Amino acid sequence: MATFLETLQRKKSVQHIGQAERMLIENAVYYVDPPERPAIEQKERDPMELFIRKLIYMDMTKRNFSKILKQIRRLHWEETEVVTILEKVFSKPGKVKYGNIHLLAILMGALYRYHPAFAV
Repeated sequence: MATFLETLQRKKSVQHIGQAERMLIENAVYYVDPPERPAIEQKERDPMELFIRKLIYMDMTKRNFSKILKQIRRLHWEETEVVTILEKVFSKPGKVKYGNIHLLAILMGALYRYHPAFAV
């Protein structure tokens, strides 16, 4: 495979080909043999953060946002870790699906009734 790629690169440099064909060859070589780079490392998240993120970012719909509200209310609000995670999630509405941003606002309004210090 390496010899074929080398031959292809040599032919590209020797022959007079157009810009479009040159780009096609370069893209094909890049696709087959990408440059070396370090892998992207995933953030280590604890199970509670994964659960909260799953509830709000993936599972929340018009039909089940009241169930999600109940599940969020059942969390241990006396733990600072839980409150910090919820603050992170609610302070980044851009990560929520566009159609669910209003549901995030409704959740915040409903949580204000039970945890006014959190909603301020």
